[in-house]
Amino acid sequence: MILTGCGKPVEFGFEINGSSFGFSDGTEVFLFDIEKGRDVQKSLVKEGKFRFYGSVEGIKKFLVHDSRFELYKTVWLDNSSFQMKVSNGDFESASTSGSEIQRQGEKWEERIIPLYKKREQLYKKQEKAEGSGAAIKTAIKRDIQAVDKEIVNQNQSFIKDHSDLKIVSFLLFESKEVFGKEITKTLYSNFQKDIKLNYWGRKLDLYLNHSYTLSIGDTIPEILLADISNKAISIGAYRGGYVLLEFWESSCHSCSDENAFLREAYRSYHHYGFEIYGISLDHEKSSWQHSLERDSVSWTTVSDLEGFNGDIALCFQIEYLPLNYLINPQGIVLLKNIRGRDLSEELEKIYTPKT
Repeated sequence: MILTGCGKPVEFGFEINGSSFGFSDGTEVFLFDIEKGRDVQKSLVKEGKFRFYGSVEGIKKFLVHDSRFELYKTVWLDNSSFQMKVSNGDFESASTSGSEIQRQGEKWEERIIPLYKKREQLYKKQEKAEGSGAAIKTAIKRDIQAVDKEIVNQNQSFIKDHSDLKIVSFLLFESKEVFGKEITKTLYSNFQKDIKLNYWGRKLDLYLNHSYTLSIGDTIPEILLADISNKAISIGAYRGGYVLLEFWESSCHSCSDENAFLREAYRSYHHYGFEIYGISLDHEKSSWQHSLERDSVSWTTVSDLEGFNGDIALCFQIEYLPLNYLINPQGIVLLKNIRGRDLSEELEKIYTPKT
């Protein structure tokens, strides 16, 4: 669903007030949520003006663009208001004023965007060199790797040099897998106290200091999340039987394929006491609901609707999907990432009476 940007200003939240030159009345302007990967608002230009509003947790990055999506402006939003001026439909060169977090974001862009553009040019050069010799292609690949390394270095340098800026907690969280846990921890340790305590600072603390990687033989921690009807369900409620803890998401094609095998296993062994506790990493309840109906999911599924940035995903350091753990009646991890018919074969061993 796309919300139309109109109506009364929000009392607590962000507001983008845009002025456009070169757009006729009725031109559609969109606000694209990078994390969700889709447009979340649409505004119609009226008398050279357009507007977006809403609320975010912490800091979030969006794109403002027209229907062609050829040019766009990156906007860094916290719950504050700012102005944007667009001339001749050129969002990329749009100017902004009134937002400190937008100013900080643009300061970071000054250092990083030229490198992104350089890498994009190298990718185009790589495409044109498809029929060239191995030496040319190797040289271009080496240049791309060098730019990638420089992007990482400049990103780390910016975070280190500006550890007092609110935006660095978001930037560090966004790059934590690229940097690795040790470098992320070092950069985080230099943050001022108020930065560590903001929304993304707390997420980093959870990831760095309170997360774990489950291995075979580990005891599963307590998990309490709400199902699609908003009923809180604990994985501990299934202690005493075998449980498959399954992390998945509605847009994950591999997850949907895997659900076919889970249906087979659940149908065959549920009456023996086998349970599945599925944790969806969806953002939208409607997407989650649709996937349950599409894949005929009848077992327990729960979610915090925060995706990979949610507390549950951070606690378990989820970096890919699908991911699962088969847990024995004592709550101990028996197997990890058991896929396809292997699950049913394992359950057959478990539930077949010993002679």
